[in-house]
Amino acid sequence: VLSRYQGLLERNVFLALFLTMLTGTGGNAGNQSSALIIRGLSTGEIDASNSHLVVMREVIASSVIALMLATAAFARVLLTKGAPLQMGIVIAVATYATVVFAVAGGTIVPLFLQRLGLDPCNLSSPMLATLTDIMGVLLLCVVSTAVLEPGAL
Repeated sequence: VLSRYQGLLERNVFLALFLTMLTGTGGNAGNQSSALIIRGLSTGEIDASNSHLVVMREVIASSVIALMLATAAFARVLLTKGAPLQMGIVIAVATYATVVFAVAGGTIVPLFLQRLGLDPCNLSSPMLATLTDIMGVLLLCVVSTAVLEPGAL
């Protein structure tokens, strides 16, 4: 992903400053969701009959949490000396999208693994971390291109 957007990152160095914040935030949100789902599966609170409701609940909750985190990310960018307003918008939108994706993934991956007969405890975290990192970087690059270099899309 990074090699495809190398020119964008070279022209907008501020993006690199916030990349770890973005992927870390997404990873933390996804892992928290995954832990809740795995616990629910192990206690029997979550099963095939209500898993679709759990997914919906988590995605709705993640939208609210993501909005708060995106607002904090926007403020953090604006506190960085020399950061343009557009950079704050890019980081905020990418944070929002990454957190919603991460929570959805943290909810769906354990459910999917259990449905396949695999232990979600052993596989969810590495799979989720990889997916969230890749998607977070991709979302940041796509949003950055759309906002900072709209002709490049």
